[in-house]
Amino acid sequence: MSLADWRINGFTPEAFGVDDIEITKQNMDDDYAVLKLRGDFSQDIHADLAVGQPVLITYLGYAALRGKVDQPLRQASGVCQSRSVFVYGPWHYLAKTPWVFSFPYADGNVDTTHAVIEGSAATLIATLIARAAASGLIAATGNDFNFINFNIPRSESYNLTLADGFRAVMRLLPGGTLGFNYTTDPPRMVILGPTSTYLTTFSPLLANCSDLSIKSRDDLLLDGVRLDYEASETRKTRTWRHAFYSAPSDVTETTYGGSRYISADSS
Repeated sequence: MSLADWRINGFTPEAFGVDDIEITKQNMDDDYAVLKLRGDFSQDIHADLAVGQPVLITYLGYAALRGKVDQPLRQASGVCQSRSVFVYGPWHYLAKTPWVFSFPYADGNVDTTHAVIEGSAATLIATLIARAAASGLIAATGNDFNFINFNIPRSESYNLTLADGFRAVMRLLPGGTLGFNYTTDPPRMVILGPTSTYLTTFSPLLANCSDLSIKSRDDLLLDGVRLDYEASETRKTRTWRHAFYSAPSDVTETTYGGSRYISADSS
């Protein structure tokens, strides 16, 4: 890729003293760009790359990233000095924004980060998007998540960020991808299913790519599924309860504390 094919806010990288651009895109994590600047520590950074400034980075007209400038990095090794400016997309700020709920306490509703989450995943995603849009992080309309049609089991949570909320839904969609369309300001969120060809959306970047690294995020998948049920019987005046669960098939049948545990393939 030639640096001449890139633009920062519509101008050539050279206009900002940028010698190199490195972009990282991640599923349910930060999309960011590293703008490497020429010169030493004593030189000023262009005012348009000051902390908090909005930045749009394009490649041959393709909107590669839209975000805000974060704290610059200055490094030195021996007699060499370098400076880098980081530009982060919406996820970086979703992870810093508390998800505030109106929780029904005994003396009335109170805004808090304590919540009980359950029900329609699509409704939950729409609520999260509305909160993010209210903060100006993503667009209020045009976000794509129409294929989500499952329910979320009841869970109680505290101190979630908006990013945590999106992850809570996406964990129930193995192989799903959450990304952003940077052609609009603010960006639109795009949630794709396991069969999507997400990388094809980067085709302008990949066409002349000289270095590509793809890492699987298996840590975002569900650890497993456990189905709990209980049987009881009453003898005279005492009730005996037996707790069972179905576990992965490699778990053998065991007995502990009077409860019998069986594996998923047991009858």
